[in-house]
Order: sequence, then structure tokens, then C-alpha cells
Amino acid sequence: MDAVSSALAGLDRSRALLDLTAQRLSEGYVLPEVVSAQSTAEVQLETQVSTLKEALAAEAQVLDLLA
Repeated sequence: MDAVSSALAGLDRSRALLDLTAQRLSEGYVLPEVVSAQSTAEVQLETQVSTLKEALAAEAQVLDLLA
């Protein structure tokens, strides 16, 4: 369960960063740092989703073994 919790926390952080950069871009902040931060947030979000899927699959395997 720790892996799932960790993945969910990372997902929340990545989503918050993506929301912040999207807000900045909508306010007209098209600075290279903001665009770069958005790209970074998107990659982090994809990574966290993948990690969460892997953690859930591993947890499902453990539960199957215990059943």
C-alpha cells in the first residue's frame, strides 16, 4: 500500500504543478521558465500515472496470492 500512497502523492504534486503552470500561461506568462515547467509537469504526471498503475498491479497480485 505504501507504493500506491506514494504514487498518489506524486500524482497530486504533479497535477498541482501542471494546474499552476496552466494558470500562469492563461494569464499571459509565456516565459520560457513557465513553458518548461509545464513540460516538466506533464512528464511527471505521465510518470506518476505509470507508477500508480504498476503499484496497483503489484498490489492486486499480492491480494490474489493472499486469497
